Amino acid sequence: MSNVQITGKQFTVTADVKTFIRGRIQGIEECAGLKVSSVNVVLEREKNRFHVNIVFNCKLHSINAKAEDFELLKAVDVAMDKLEHQAMVLHGKIREHHAIGLAQSELLKVAQEEAAAAAAYQYS
Repeated sequence: MSNVQITGKQFTVTADVKTFIRGRIQGIEECAGLKVSSVNVVLEREKNRFHVNIVFNCKLHSINAKAEDFELLKAVDVAMDKLEHQAMVLHGKIREHHAIGLAQSELLKVAQEEAAAAAAYQYS
């Protein structure tokens, strides 16, 4: 698990909230498969609302998620859902951004030429 820093402004963060946040972060790290170096979680209380700001620092990327609600755990849950979605999108971009090999490129080119020739033959 990466370096997780949980900060509370205007109130103290209980151990239960910290374990909940660390569990969700660990689940996101395992699910997305990203190399996360550090995670900063800022929980802020403003009158009767809670603001949550989470920053994932990955190898070459930084993912931010913000949420606010009247209940602390609900705000954390919404922010974690946003973060999980962003992490999965980033993971998909990283995994699918590979060039195809030369052999596959040649096969694809031949298949496209055959499809074009078949279409031309069908219409003539």
